[in-house]
Amino acid sequence: MRNLLIISSLLLLGLNGFGQKTKSICTSTIDTLTNNEVFIIADKMPEVEGGKMVLLKELANIKYPNQGCYSGKVWVSFIVTSKGNIIGKRISRDPSGGKIGNQVLKLIDNIKWTPGSCQGKNISILYSLPVIIDLK
Repeated sequence: MRNLLIISSLLLLGLNGFGQKTKSICTSTIDTLTNNEVFIIADKMPEVEGGKMVLLKELANIKYPNQGCYSGKVWVSFIVTSKGNIIGKRISRDPSGGKIGNQVLKLIDNIKWTPGSCQGKNISILYSLPVIIDLK
């Protein structure tokens, strides 16, 4: 009975933070557009305040061009700062020639973000957002 109690106590200690610590895998680089340090891998990535449905609702406001057939992914990237602000917006790829990507970048300003973090500290993160389009 005593052995079981000691093992149970050790397990509780391990669960309360006295056990092995996991190493953070946060990785940063210098953003060539803003010349700021940004993280590309973090313990916790930025999130849209209110959830993904808020983002989808905002993206539903995209006005698709009447002319042309576009399909593929529009990729926009931006930095979510340690305070949750958006800076350094850019189009990474847009098969519509910027017609849809520019709208996405404008809509991003209407969305509030919770910043990402590394080891419990808020950090600036370069975030890439794909938007699938299929206009035929």
